Amino acid sequence: MELISEYLRPHTGTIAFSIMATILIIYGNDINRSIKKHIQQYAFPIRVAIFVAVCAFGYGYATMLLARLLATGFSHLTDLQLLAALLTLFIALGFMAERKRYI
Repeated sequence: MELISEYLRPHTGTIAFSIMATILIIYGNDINRSIKKHIQQYAFPIRVAIFVAVCAFGYGYATMLLARLLATGFSHLTDLQLLAALLTLFIALGFMAERKRYI
């Protein structure tokens, strides 16, 4: 167990990024649908600008910021806690993807 955690620890930044990207992929349609509902009264060019800003900059910024926070949280865990947290998170992501019919 400790050997696995020692191998994973240097990669927690990349792992955190993949977790956040996966969450945004799973819930991206819901987020986009909500944004679309809130901006439908605006003119077409404004809707396009908002959508581009949210997709290009908002998702990217959210992924980077939240991944950094998650990686920082991982750094405070012991090796066993890190392994348990990662297994739990990836299993939870699998259930979330299954629920949204991505699997």
